Amino acid sequence: MLRPVSAAVTFAALICAAPAAAQTWCTSANLNSTERTICSDVFLGELDAELNQLYAQAVRIDLPKVKSNQNLWRVGIRDKCGTRISCIEDAYLSRIAALRSQIAKYEPPLKPRPWCKNTGLNAAERTICSSKRLSNLDAATAAVHDAAKARSGGKAHLRWLDERNACRTDENCIAAAYHKRLTVLGAMLRRR
Repeated sequence: MLRPVSAAVTFAALICAAPAAAQTWCTSANLNSTERTICSDVFLGELDAELNQLYAQAVRIDLPKVKSNQNLWRVGIRDKCGTRISCIEDAYLSRIAALRSQIAKYEPPLKPRPWCKNTGLNAAERTICSSKRLSNLDAATAAVHDAAKARSGGKAHLRWLDERNACRTDENCIAAAYHKRLTVLGAMLRRR
């Protein structure tokens, strides 16, 4: 029988040795040594998943030479690491940083909402003005609000503004408030 301390150490060792988040390519029979190392290491698996998300974003915005550069990086840098985990980690971190930098140059700049120029904005409004996602939600809500001919000064709208502003700087909370308001406004449009 294992002593409690030994059981805890054994359990911790099993957790640390758990394979990475299952990338679909990890099931291939033709993995090279670097790919097998990535598939057996949780942190490298997370880096691979992060890189894949950035790569998909770069492809979506049609970043020049992104596909050929990705293949050159994979074969010429990452796969040359073999089973050396620190080398693979460095390769991923460098590629992630490079893609983030390139994506930032090609994404259109944030066009703030017209009211963002006002002084005295509250925390939620400042957060909206600095976020492309929230600025887009605000623009969509304003358009749907106008289409529904909802009264801006209505009690329901003012209650919603209070709810949104209570989110302060929590982007997910603000986004949820916008989604909730869009649902209400959409229902108003459907009733017409």
